[in-house]
Amino acid sequence: MDGMTLESMKRKFLELLEKDVEFRYSVAGYLGLSEILKKLDRSIEEQTKIWTEISKTWEEIKKLREDMIAGFKRHDEEIAKLREDM
Repeated sequence: MDGMTLESMKRKFLELLEKDVEFRYSVAGYLGLSEILKKLDRSIEEQTKIWTEISKTWEEIKKLREDMIAGFKRHDEEIAKLREDM
């Protein structure tokens, strides 16, 4: 074991799993999990994109509401002006 105890090898193995993505995928592939992990990573990326789009949509809705309120205000002012002219 090249001077390493079984316990130190286990610790090193777990450390590599935690810190080295390539090593983690290699081990997962050996265990038959790499495809599942890749799909999970893609799902997370897609979910992030979806949340970004949702955020953009709400910003657009906010702007539309502001524009609508400004339009209502202009209409109210015009109606008030017309009533004064009567």
